[in-house]
Amino acid sequence: MTQERVNKAIDFLREATAYLKNHPEEFKNNNNNNNKDSLSETEYNDIENKIKDFVNLKLSESIKYKPKIGVFGKTGAGKSSLCNAIFGKKISEVSDIKACTRTLNEIPVGNMTLVDAPGIGETIERHIEYRNLYKEFAQQCDLILWVMKADDRAYAEAQDIYENDLKSGCPVFIVLSQIDKIAPHREWNWDTFEPGPNQIKNIEEKINEVKDAFRIDPSHISYVSIDTEASETDINFNLETLLERIISTIPNKKKASIYRETKKEIRTEKIEKKVEKGFIEYALDTAEEFAYRYFPVLKTPFFKKPIRKMKEYIANGAKSLFKSIFG
Repeated sequence: MTQERVNKAIDFLREATAYLKNHPEEFKNNNNNNNKDSLSETEYNDIENKIKDFVNLKLSESIKYKPKIGVFGKTGAGKSSLCNAIFGKKISEVSDIKACTRTLNEIPVGNMTLVDAPGIGETIERHIEYRNLYKEFAQQCDLILWVMKADDRAYAEAQDIYENDLKSGCPVFIVLSQIDKIAPHREWNWDTFEPGPNQIKNIEEKINEVKDAFRIDPSHISYVSIDTEASETDINFNLETLLERIISTIPNKKKASIYRETKKEIRTEKIEKKVEKGFIEYALDTAEEFAYRYFPVLKTPFFKKPIRKMKEYIANGAKSLFKSIFG
């Protein structure tokens, strides 16, 4: 879906935006009539149109929203490779030998920004410097992916930063990378690119270990493996599960904007249904909040049937708009 098509889909909202900004007195006038238990057909139609215009405005803002995702973790954990696999763009040089990311960079990826953070624990001086960066930028993010090597057991610094700087902010997902290196690593099936039975058992133990160490919900822990040497096709393990968990966690109004930037190869029908459902729910919640805030008369039983019809209209409109973008 190109930005041109998105703009075309929301052009009709400009007039509604101007109207809402320039006629606030009409909302005040409606509030003065709150003691009424009914409205004329003309009055109701006028209110309904205002509600629909406002919902369309908020949906357009949701579509055009530019999310910011923080990608944190130690040098060599696989941050860049993970972003390559999820968002389809290399955010920095990927190297097995040297630390590639030395400064905090904000990288535009489509209509999104990745905050590519430097690794922690390299030296005491760098750790202090990086921690200050983490704390500052974490407050601006919509989502944080904290990448850790699956066989890494030294994460005291990460625990400290998570507890003191990140836990109370946006959703944080701990991503255990390079899961193919979990013992016994010789069990890894390179033909099907998936773990063997004993590796699966050890992966489950690792998840429990991380869950207890960070006191984090296990649904916010994912494990992946990415074949960085694959040239013609992307080969990965479990990225779809990570994406599904992210979509399930982030607020409804941000689901579509984040999903929009992901690679089609890791999207599934199940994930897209979750995004679509969230988009529709956001439209309905916005309509209800706006309607009952400015027009409390609509709460009376008299309007039960008209409100139900209006919600059906809004839900169908949100679904059509979603299909025009992702269909």
